[in-house]
Amino acid sequence: MRTIRALTIVDTLIALACGGILCALGASAAARLRPASGEAISMANEIEIGTAHALYSWDWGGLQWCTHKSDFGLTLGSCSTYLSTVSCPPQVILGSDAGGALWGYWLAGGLCPWSFPGSCGNWILYTPNEFTTTSGVFGGYRMMQARSFHDYLNGRFYDEVYYAPNDRRTYGAASRHFAGSAEFSSLPNPPVFSSYAMSPAAMWHPDVLRGASDGGFQSPSAFPDAFARQSLFNAAYPELKSLVFEVNWNQNPPASGQSLGSTVAPYRFNQGAASRPITLFYDGHVGFLPNKQAMADDAALIAQGADGLWSRDTPLGVNGYFADQSIDGSRTNHSILTTDGILGRDVLSAP
Repeated sequence: MRTIRALTIVDTLIALACGGILCALGASAAARLRPASGEAISMANEIEIGTAHALYSWDWGGLQWCTHKSDFGLTLGSCSTYLSTVSCPPQVILGSDAGGALWGYWLAGGLCPWSFPGSCGNWILYTPNEFTTTSGVFGGYRMMQARSFHDYLNGRFYDEVYYAPNDRRTYGAASRHFAGSAEFSSLPNPPVFSSYAMSPAAMWHPDVLRGASDGGFQSPSAFPDAFARQSLFNAAYPELKSLVFEVNWNQNPPASGQSLGSTVAPYRFNQGAASRPITLFYDGHVGFLPNKQAMADDAALIAQGADGLWSRDTPLGVNGYFADQSIDGSRTNHSILTTDGILGRDVLSAP
């Protein structure tokens, strides 16, 4: 029987919030690419990731991939109550390493039938994203490298398709594993997570991030339908709503990283007006989603007395996901906090 190995939320916090201190290991091919070539590769990566999403949806009755179950709302998102009264959900498995050890972010106790080396401390990764403890860093929206998704791609956590060449620190830290054959590698530990993320807003029930005119944000801990899984085909504006996007500022970013607490990380996609993350939209096309356009469209709606394009009343505060650390004072939370989730839009016209 294979050894079961655990990772914890602490591991993930280090990997996601401290990505900037990961050393680029060796001279990666990306360092020699022209920026435009890196952009083309990133676009190709997202097209391949989009194909995997379609294949998953085909097998799962149209549902989009996620790490949560619709019935999490039975216990209003309480992990301990869910494990003790409802079921043991499918575990977030990252894969087996070359020695046969199985790695994952395990839940343990209650109705889980095995003695997994985990706890409800990993529950955050079983929800689209969280709103209170880590500024929205954690969640299933960052876990597309898990086995339940990578089985629809190329079968490996460290497949090159998950890394944008222009996301140089991330790409460099992961590149040592690209030639390996194992499904997962335990080193470096914590893992190096993908350059890409799903829109967590679109993974929740649309009424979690409903517009202020409709009553505003509903906490998943008080809204039983919050975890209702969404169809890949539910987007009301498929050409205007992001499905997958680059999570860091990869195209012509500032020279140094932004200070995030006591660490330095790459600038995030929404920390400057000039950022334009490469984005896969729900209609299947891939292109740039310019922050300048998202902010101008949001401002135009607000000037008309309508709800903005992103929610400002979540526990993340009016600035939302790290926008308070913008280098130029610009503010946008497209893709992360899109008003009305999958029924909303991140821009008003196709970029």
